[in-house]
Amino acid sequence: MFSLEVTLIEPSSVNPKKIPCAVRLLKQSRCLRVQISPTSGLLVTAPKRTSQKMIHQFVEEHRDWITHHWTLYQVELASPTRLHLPTRLDLAAFQECWTIRYEKTDRLVLSLREQDNQQLEIKGNVDDIVECQKLVKRWLKSYAHRHFDIWLNQVAEEISIPYQQLVVRTQKTRWGSCTAQGKINLNTKLVFLSNSIVRYVMIHELCHIRFMNHSPNYWKLVQRFEPSFKAIRLQIRQEAKNIPEWI
Repeated sequence: MFSLEVTLIEPSSVNPKKIPCAVRLLKQSRCLRVQISPTSGLLVTAPKRTSQKMIHQFVEEHRDWITHHWTLYQVELASPTRLHLPTRLDLAAFQECWTIRYEKTDRLVLSLREQDNQQLEIKGNVDDIVECQKLVKRWLKSYAHRHFDIWLNQVAEEISIPYQQLVVRTQKTRWGSCTAQGKINLNTKLVFLSNSIVRYVMIHELCHIRFMNHSPNYWKLVQRFEPSFKAIRLQIRQEAKNIPEWI
């Protein structure tokens, strides 16, 4: 293992910043890879016989990626409440509680497996908190899509408003959206809210297939299918506080 320095020019600064980069040469590594973690900082892993010239060239080619993600990493460090390993997922939408077990191994790539007892098992370099969080987020997105797909179909049949496609995204500001082509987008974070809220969001977006606006006629249609929609909208603000910051 050896180290080198990477010069970064951040968008908000005119002064270049030099950061140390650790380099690990590993037998089991098949390609060059760069990552940023709380324990290692900037780390490049490479096959055992990779030359320093090739490593320098690889870092140079990925300078933009490194600059962008190093800046995000510094933001995470400034928010310590977000930089931790999640150990529990309270999925209120499905009335489920999943626990997460971590096992540190020599594998470079993290793996995640669902267990029968509502437990997730993550193995690999679990010291890399950022990558662990990304893995859990991907699982949440996939899990939400599997369940929302069935649920949205049921609601659409119930209110007789068909749609074309469901997409699940992890959005910052929107719980959902609907396109003119009938594609419904739902936020992954809805899994942390009660099922009455999720059902309302589904109705809200399905009604946009009839009215692509928030006109009085649109709200009349929403109220027809969910008479308590005003109270639920207030409930969303309260329950949103239960969503983990790391998500």
